[in-house]
Amino acid sequence: MAYFTAQAQYGDWSGEAEADDADLQGIRGYVQDKRIINKEDQVVGVTFYSATDDFISISVLVVRDGNEGDFEEALRDRTRKLPVESVDVELTLPEFFKLFKRFSVTLAPRGIDIAGREYDEE
Repeated sequence: MAYFTAQAQYGDWSGEAEADDADLQGIRGYVQDKRIINKEDQVVGVTFYSATDDFISISVLVVRDGNEGDFEEALRDRTRKLPVESVDVELTLPEFFKLFKRFSVTLAPRGIDIAGREYDEE
């Protein structure tokens, strides 16, 4: 069983991420064009994990064609497991980031809650 949340072994840092699709092709189009998923399937999430020794793992969470109604119901009922499939995507780090026009990550040490706080940028 997996949860759609960021996690690391020790959780020394936590934060959030936001990204914009690349102009020509984002990750959703990439996995469809490369036939990793079917054209009718819908990408509803991306997971990216990196560890020591240059290990990376990239997956897309996919709602298969015909399961859209089930997915919508599960979104409304947080006690239900999401009817999605995790599909591995083999990409290098540069290939992954090329699928996004902008990619922003913020992290703060455990116990320091500065998310959304204003500061001077100089």
